[in-house]
Amino acid sequence: MRTHPEPRTHLHPVAGRDMIGPMIRDDSKLFDPLSWLLAHDCKPEILRDADGRPRRLLLHHDRRGAPAPERVARATMIAERFKHLILLQLDVKKGERPRSVRWLLAHGLVELKGGRYRRPR
Repeated sequence: MRTHPEPRTHLHPVAGRDMIGPMIRDDSKLFDPLSWLLAHDCKPEILRDADGRPRRLLLHHDRRGAPAPERVARATMIAERFKHLILLQLDVKKGERPRSVRWLLAHGLVELKGGRYRRPR
């Protein structure tokens, strides 16, 4: 019988402290809202102010014809719930690929606390 590998243990630095204790994170359970939206034929786009700051998140459905109302409602719910995370993922220079949740975690822009994504303080 095949067993699953042990989850990795990571030490994350926190501002003002050297290290917090080991944090167990199973990478297979991370939810990436941008990849979910793209997999469901929905492309998010940032609408910016004249200053260049993000103002709104628009969703473009790529299907031919009108998508099912349930799909639109679910995509809208995911986009509203993870709006700030999606904005962080899409905040890249023109022509660059959007960031993944794993990239944001690795570079310290987001941390995982209690099963939720949080901005580090």
